[in-house]
Amino acid sequence: MFPKRFLDWLKPKGRSRGASLTPTVTWESRVAIHQTTCRRRGLVEGMAHAHAAGFAGVGLSTEKLFDLPPAQLASQIRASGLAVSSVGVAGGFTRFNNFTSADAVREGVELIELAALVKAPVVRVVAGPISSHIHSHARRCVVEGIRELIPVARACKVKLALQPMAPLFADWSFLHTLDDAVAILDQLPEPEVGLAFGTYHLGREANLHKRLEQLAPRMASVQLADWVPTRTKMDRRLPGEGELPLSEIVASLESSGYRGWYELEVWSRDLWKLNAATLMTRCQQSVGSLHPVATPVVRR
Repeated sequence: MFPKRFLDWLKPKGRSRGASLTPTVTWESRVAIHQTTCRRRGLVEGMAHAHAAGFAGVGLSTEKLFDLPPAQLASQIRASGLAVSSVGVAGGFTRFNNFTSADAVREGVELIELAALVKAPVVRVVAGPISSHIHSHARRCVVEGIRELIPVARACKVKLALQPMAPLFADWSFLHTLDDAVAILDQLPEPEVGLAFGTYHLGREANLHKRLEQLAPRMASVQLADWVPTRTKMDRRLPGEGELPLSEIVASLESSGYRGWYELEVWSRDLWKLNAATLMTRCQQSVGSLHPVATPVVRR
């Protein structure tokens, strides 16, 4: 059974002798499209369109994981030709709406085990709302919850990526800045815990490029979306269609050593209205607007 309550509430390839130890990989081979970008497509249909459009991977949304039983889901992913960049989200450690710490941990374990099944390197984690807590207690709840998941993540060889979110998403997370996330990560030095960096949420922070240089070694996952001033949660923009310096952000991450996936995660009612071919064409064009790189993603 997949985790449901939290969301309701809202092989390495072999080398021949003499082959290069660091193969050249195109920019596209490190970019995945997250299922929320094509939210109105079914799981199998969305993967087929993503593969046909040239995406190398897919980020799995918990919302879509109910479409198929786990074994069938894994089989469909293998047949799709796509890798899985992440699974998510887990979280809700702040004990809200009768959602207990035990609930959060149990559902986190289920997502970690699913990630292992589909060979995803990352499970993304959100903290949950502040609820009735003071910040120090809310942080303690998150640290304790993630700490319980670490042994499972270690056994499954999956990384937990904590994602701070913009204040507009306070019902998802009380962590809104890089400093908020680092305050948690500093208490969890285990290698199984890292940062999920969403450009939409964090792309306007002060001294961002310097912060990225510092935090790149702790980065486990990156979500790409552009930003414009808005009051709605469903008005993100494709890269190059907003106000963020996304090419420079990607360049900073790459020069600082980040070698993971980039997920195109664009929550947009306008995009969801498009037919599949138009949506995928626009998504690929937006990816092409970013700084190209030739560094490999580590696949399982």
